[in-house]
Amino acid sequence: MTLRDNSKLTRRRFLSVAATAAAGLIPTPSFALNREVRWRGVALGAQAEIRLVSPDEGHARRVLAECRREIERLEDILSLYRPHNTLVRLNRDGSVDDPELELVEVLSTARQVSDATGGAFDVSVQPLWQLFADHFAEASGDPAGPDNRAIAKARGLVDYRRIDISPRRIALATPGMALTLNGIAQGFVTDRIARLLKREGFADVLVDIGEISGHGRNSAGRPWRTGIADPENPEAVISRAELADCSIATSAPSGFRFRPGSPINHLFDPHSGRSAGAWRSVSVIASSATVADAFSTAFSLMERARIETALRSWPGLRVILYSNDRRIVELSSIVSRD
Repeated sequence: MTLRDNSKLTRRRFLSVAATAAAGLIPTPSFALNREVRWRGVALGAQAEIRLVSPDEGHARRVLAECRREIERLEDILSLYRPHNTLVRLNRDGSVDDPELELVEVLSTARQVSDATGGAFDVSVQPLWQLFADHFAEASGDPAGPDNRAIAKARGLVDYRRIDISPRRIALATPGMALTLNGIAQGFVTDRIARLLKREGFADVLVDIGEISGHGRNSAGRPWRTGIADPENPEAVISRAELADCSIATSAPSGFRFRPGSPINHLFDPHSGRSAGAWRSVSVIASSATVADAFSTAFSLMERARIETALRSWPGLRVILYSNDRRIVELSSIVSRD
């Protein structure tokens, strides 16, 4: 990966799925004839895995092959490193006609989360990323980052409200604006694959494409479980969660730093132009991996009071904040969102 190619950003894994064997679980009778069929690979620059519980391994593997094709198709729409795709053309030309419906959908959800977080989540932060990437690509670049004038200029290109989104056309209002979906695309692809599997009749699945979605039960007949790791010590699990028809996403500043030991990271605050430092990590559990992904990104930039305000506008979220002094704060908006 190069600093100029942020779409291939490989996040450090902060989430892990508890293995049935390691937990010492014995399959319940109704699951005794089922087995867990897995696919492992790479999607959107991250290690990916899909697990299916099924008595028919052949059918499961055929559907997993379909999942791989769908991941490839979605990546061709949402990533920044394929020069022919719609997102790249949008950033280059400032507009695209007749965009794929998936791009319209993900940008529409992004706008809703942006509104709910007071603009902390903003897909138009790409100019800030590019500024810092170019700066740190130079060996002589100041370790403190670009100067305030350069940051202010890049910030002038960041404003999700200046993105015109419709099924017929997507347009950026200001020349030089550019979008990145790194804070939402993995969740969106996770949701799409989970939906595909449900359509194919699989009720017991776990989809892990950077963010994790669990439905039904594992091969032992128990709920899927995930562990949240300390981002600075991946062997240390700070919290665990059951995924009962829901998804979890985790964001942390240490997922990528422009230079080893530097506090400057990949999570940019649209308001200040600086990178995140409010929390050691933020995990969000929601019915949608897309939503969990976007909110975990936004909450990484927000103090607790602002997070609590956002939760009042978006029911159905559970938030696990891991503070810089290693304390865990759990918040919830409790009521399900229709």
